[in-house]
Amino acid sequence: MTKAIHEPEEALMDMQEVWEDFLRLKELAVGQSYRTVAIDEQTDRLIHEIVDKGICGDATEVIVRAVRGFFASVWPSSPEKMEK
Repeated sequence: MTKAIHEPEEALMDMQEVWEDFLRLKELAVGQSYRTVAIDEQTDRLIHEIVDKGICGDATEVIVRAVRGFFASVWPSSPEKMEK
């Protein structure tokens, strides 16, 4: 493997530029935008357990189903809101 040598006249990317590039690539790879939500350790453990047991395919499915279930329980007269 050939080691790349940095050209002195080229500017290095700072961490913010690297992070922004990563987020853009991640968004393009999946075709959707990402939002970050802080999840406490216990909830994270529960999400992973649900996925590990095969109840849901991934963490996204767990969260989507949980939000829709919560919505239906607090606003049962509006099922059309979940169809959009």
